[in-house]
Amino acid sequence: MEKKQIEILKKIIKEEEKKGDYDLNDSLMYFWDEDELKDIKDVDELQDYLLDLDNDSGLTNIEIIYYSKAMEFLSEYDPSLNESMGVASGLGYTPEQINSELLASLLASEQARESFVQLIDSIISRDDEIFEGEGENE
Repeated sequence: MEKKQIEILKKIIKEEEKKGDYDLNDSLMYFWDEDELKDIKDVDELQDYLLDLDNDSGLTNIEIIYYSKAMEFLSEYDPSLNESMGVASGLGYTPEQINSELLASLLASEQARESFVQLIDSIISRDDEIFEGEGENE
């Protein structure tokens, strides 16, 4: 990507983060490396790079501490505990390892990951703005 494309990407991310309801620890832009962005040649590479930012940075890792906060979160988002227990089970946790803080943190992180993917999808759907005219002369 060229500098102009990176600036367009920044603008798009700011707009999408502002209009969306994304449960992220911080803005996506705080975690990328502009030198790495310069090596990106197309929308598929951009999507892979942005999705990998979560794996590298823990952008969607949410930790809910204190029993009362965990119970409040679970009662609002998963009163039956089915979803959070499913996430815990899918990650290999056993019943002996599970407590309310862990369940709430796992569920909040799962929700943040889903929001993160929605944000990336929103950004990628605007790829024509970023890669405008790319490949026309080839």
